[in-house]
Amino acid sequence: VSGERDNAAFYIADERARCIVTPRSTLAENPVLNGFYDASVFAEAKSAVVAREARLDRRLDLPRVLLINPCVLENFPVPRLCLSVGLVASYLRSNHAADVRVEDMQVGTTAEEIADRALRFRPEMVGMSISYGQKWVGLATLDRLLEALRGIDVAPLPVLGNIIPASYPEEFTRGYPGLVVAHGEGEETAVGLAEYLRGRRELKDVPGIAFRNESDTLVYSPGVQVEMEKIPLPALDTIRDIARCGGAVTLELSRGCQWNVCTFCPREHKSSVWKSMPTPQMIDQIGRLVDVCERFGIRKHIYLADEEFIGGLNDQTETERVCEFADRIVEHGWGIQFDPAARVDQVYSPKQTDEWHVKRLAMWLKVRDAGMYRLFMGLESGSNTQLKRYGKGIKVEHSIRAVRLLSALGIRLRFGFITFDPLMQGLRELKENLRTLGRTDAAMDPTELGSYSLEELFHLLTRGDEFARAHATGRPVYEGVSYMMSPIEVLIGSPYARMVENYERKTGRELFKNKDQPDTNMGRFSIEYVDPLVGALSDSAQRWIDRHFSVAYTTKSLHKVASDDERALLMTWMVEYRRVCYQLLNAFVMIFDDDPWSLWNDEARLLSDTVVTRVESLRLLRARGVWPTSRLIEECLEVFDDCVARLNRPLEVGLSSGALNDNAGRLADALSDWQARRGQWRLINDPSRQAVRPARTPQAVATS
Repeated sequence: VSGERDNAAFYIADERARCIVTPRSTLAENPVLNGFYDASVFAEAKSAVVAREARLDRRLDLPRVLLINPCVLENFPVPRLCLSVGLVASYLRSNHAADVRVEDMQVGTTAEEIADRALRFRPEMVGMSISYGQKWVGLATLDRLLEALRGIDVAPLPVLGNIIPASYPEEFTRGYPGLVVAHGEGEETAVGLAEYLRGRRELKDVPGIAFRNESDTLVYSPGVQVEMEKIPLPALDTIRDIARCGGAVTLELSRGCQWNVCTFCPREHKSSVWKSMPTPQMIDQIGRLVDVCERFGIRKHIYLADEEFIGGLNDQTETERVCEFADRIVEHGWGIQFDPAARVDQVYSPKQTDEWHVKRLAMWLKVRDAGMYRLFMGLESGSNTQLKRYGKGIKVEHSIRAVRLLSALGIRLRFGFITFDPLMQGLRELKENLRTLGRTDAAMDPTELGSYSLEELFHLLTRGDEFARAHATGRPVYEGVSYMMSPIEVLIGSPYARMVENYERKTGRELFKNKDQPDTNMGRFSIEYVDPLVGALSDSAQRWIDRHFSVAYTTKSLHKVASDDERALLMTWMVEYRRVCYQLLNAFVMIFDDDPWSLWNDEARLLSDTVVTRVESLRLLRARGVWPTSRLIEECLEVFDDCVARLNRPLEVGLSSGALNDNAGRLADALSDWQARRGQWRLINDPSRQAVRPARTPQAVATS
C-alpha cells in the first residue's frame, strides 16, 4: 500500500505481474507509476495489470519512517491535532515516499510505548518535531528509542526539526552522531531524506537540512518553498485518542507573515513570504475535518494555526479571497466555528482609505457570519515607545480603533500582549500598559449599533472618542488578554537580540547572561534588564505565570471543546483570573512608584479590605526601606495567590458536581498540583534546573 486518502494505491503481486488499484484517483495521477509509464497508457483507468519489473519493485520498497511529536503533559494537558509531524506524514504518504507511523505524546503515549512499537516497526528514519519547551522530553524519548533499536541491523537515521533544532543545529548534531536537522519547511525535506535512504540522492542534495560531513564540518543545504496547493490534510492517525482526551482540531491554511519584521519573532526557520492555499483547497480540508468531528464526537470548532489569516499586500485581493472563503463555508451549512489570527492593521490602518476600511468591515462581517468564534489580535503593548521597539508598525490608538470596529460588529476578540522587555527604563511604560489594559472605551456594545451603516460606523468610531464612550460595554481591554504579565522572550535569531547587542555596544554594559550558551530548550537568551527594578518585576511576573500556567492553560483548552454551559463557567474563571493579574500589576506600581498611582484606587474598590491593607502596608515598608525589593515582591505575590485560591473553588465545585466535563481528569490534576505547590514560585522552563546531557556514543547510521 502507498499514498494517503485521495491517492492511495494497492499493489497485488505474484511471480509474473503486479495488479495496481487506485480507488480514489486514476492511475495516471499516481506519482509512483509516473516514473515508469506514459500516463496516456492508463487514460482514466483506476486499475491495471503490469508485468513484473525490478525498478518498480524497488520504488515500492518504501522506507519505514517513524515521526514523533513530544509533549510535556504537565504544561500542555489538552491535546490538539498535531500539525508539525502530521503534515510531514501526510506529505510523505501523498507522494508515495514512505511507510509512515505517527506517535503523539500529547495523548499520553509514553517513551516506553513508543520504543516497544518501534521495535516491531523497525524504522529506518526517526523524525521528531521539537518546539519551545519540548527539548528535554524529546531527547529523553529519542535516547530511549535509539537504545531500544540498538540491536537492529542498521540504526535509524535521526532527524530533528522545528524551531529549537533549527535555531541551534550545532548542539544537536554534536549530541547525536549522524543526526540531521531540518531547518525550514519540512515536507520536501522529508521526501528528500526518504529518497536518500533508498540511494536515489546524496545527503548533501536533500533540501533544507544541516548535518556534519566526514570532516565534522556542519553543512547546510538550502531549503525550498513548499507549494501550498500540494499540502494535504494533516495525518489523522491519533484522532481517536484526541477525541478520547477531549482535544481539539487544528488546521493551517496559510504560512508566513506579510509583515515579517516584529523584533521578537525569529523568521529564519519559517516561510519568508506569506502564502495561502487556494479557496477550494481550504474548503475541502475544512469539510474533511467536519466529517472527522462528526464521526468521532469532537466539537466542530477549528483552531487555525496560521500566523496571519488575512495576509496579502493590502491590495484588496485578500479581501476578496477571504470573502469568497466565508461565502463557501456559509453555502455548505456545516455549522462550524473557527478561530483565526490577524494583525491590527488588517482591521484599521491610517495608511488605508475610507473605502478600504468599509470593504474590510464588510469582509469581517462575512467571516463572523461564516462561523468565526473569536479573532486573535496581537496588540502586544499599550505603550507607543515599546511598540516601536517591538517593530509592530502600529500605535496604541490604532489598536483601540481596531478593537472598537470589530467589537461593534459583534466579533469576540482575544489579544496578545508583551508587558515587559529588557530595554524598559523606569515604570513609565508599565504604567502606560496598565492604562491601555484598563481602558473601558474600547469594547463596543453591538446591540446599540445595529442601525448604523458600515460607513457611518467607521467614521463615528475613528473620528474621536465621544461616540465610542457613549456606546462602550465598559469591559476593560485586559479581559481579552490571556497572559498579560508576559515578559518578552529574547529568542535566538530574533531582531530583538540584535537590539540588545546594539545597546551593549553603545553603552559598554553587558546584558547577555548566556550568549555563548543560550537556553536551547526554549530557544532564548537570558538577558539582564537595563532597569533592575523592572527586571525584578518581570521575573516575578514570569514566576506568577508559571505558578498558575497549568490551571490557566487547561481551563483555556477545555473552553475550546466545552458545551455552552461549561464555557460560561470556564470563561468566568478566565476573566476573573485576568482581573487578578491586572490588579497585581497595579499593586507592583502602587508599591514601587514614588508618585501616587490613580489606577490603584479604581481597582482597590474591587478588592477585599484585607488585600488593600496588605498592599498598602507593603508600600509603607518599601518607603521606610525595611524590606528588600525581593521580599516585597514575594509578599505581594502571596497576597494575590490567595485571590486565585478563591477563584479556583467554583472550578472544584463544578468538577465534583459534574457541571464540568473533565473526562481525562486533567483539570482536576492541575488544580490538585496547584494546591500542592502553594508558596512555590519556580519557573517551568528554568535552564538552571536542566541537567547537561552527555554526548552519545557513535552508532551506525543508515546510508545509501
